[in-house]
Amino acid sequence: MATHGRRSQGDGRLIAELLRGQTTETAAKAAGVSLRTAYRRTADPGFQRELAAARTRALGRAVSVLVDSTHDAAHQLAWLASHAQQEAIQLAACRSILELSLKGTELLDLAERLTALEARVAAPAAPNGRAHVLR
Repeated sequence: MATHGRRSQGDGRLIAELLRGQTTETAAKAAGVSLRTAYRRTADPGFQRELAAARTRALGRAVSVLVDSTHDAAHQLAWLASHAQQEAIQLAACRSILELSLKGTELLDLAERLTALEARVAAPAAPNGRAHVLR
């Protein structure tokens, strides 16, 4: 957000506190700005864009942690499906494996198809000067 002088002071801290789920009142106090200033900043479109971008980055980091854990989680599910002492646990693990495998396969297929469609749309026009038609 393009700011001048004192206006940007505390913005980073205010954003950090808001990302932590703090109320505007609590975030303002932690950022060392008045409540009126915090409300004014949170109403500013530039500040809102900066907050949204910070939220997206934070979510991206959280998703990366989860993605990094999927391999171990899949192995644990497979182990439970074959080694758990209780049949109910084995059944739940098997059901999870089947459901998640299907969902994952569908998502990967959709991603591949979307990539192919995007490539076709981005491709230059056909030699006859007409645009490609998606079928």
